[in-house]
Amino acid sequence: MGERVAIVSLIKAGKLAEAIDRLNELESEILDKNETLCFQLKSQQLIELIRSGDLQNALIFAQQVSFETSSITGLIWHYRIWRREH
Repeated sequence: MGERVAIVSLIKAGKLAEAIDRLNELESEILDKNETLCFQLKSQQLIELIRSGDLQNALIFAQQVSFETSSITGLIWHYRIWRREH
């Protein structure tokens, strides 16, 4: 249970790459089995890159992560929620 709390703390701190790594260490197939969770974490990782002003790496990351058409809709939805919060 402590590992899950640590992963949530990493996500809340905007350390998505580290959170994803720790999640994969905890349960290696979870992101393969749960596409929604994988998409949400990758979307948040992209948002954190944009938020930090690292637009170069945000563009590279967005190009490396292949978003399907339905996922792009989800990304837009996720971004709109983020904009409302900030």
